[in-house]
Amino acid sequence: MKIREATLSDAQAISNLARALSEKYVTPEFHAEARDTFLKSMMVDGIRQLIEPGLRYHLAEIDENIIGIVGMKDNKHLYHLFVDENFQGKGIARQLWNRGFKPEVQL
Repeated sequence: MKIREATLSDAQAISNLARALSEKYVTPEFHAEARDTFLKSMMVDGIRQLIEPGLRYHLAEIDENIIGIVGMKDNKHLYHLFVDENFQGKGIARQLWNRGFKPEVQL
């Protein structure tokens, strides 16, 4: 497995994973309007709009297939953390968290 920083060209893959897992695990109890708004924010254009101003995504890949994502802003705010169902329970989320979260050095 490889973990790397995402680029704008990864927005589609990030969107695909985040939306699929959100539809299954996050939004089933949402009201229709809230579900639609939440999932719309994870469309490709929404992901690109997050990446452009500085939200940093890191991706976990196996054979160039994205199996996990973490999106962090300013090393303080977790936006997204998703791992493909087939790879859950293997410590990938922890590795993504550790890569995505880089606390400021205190002197």
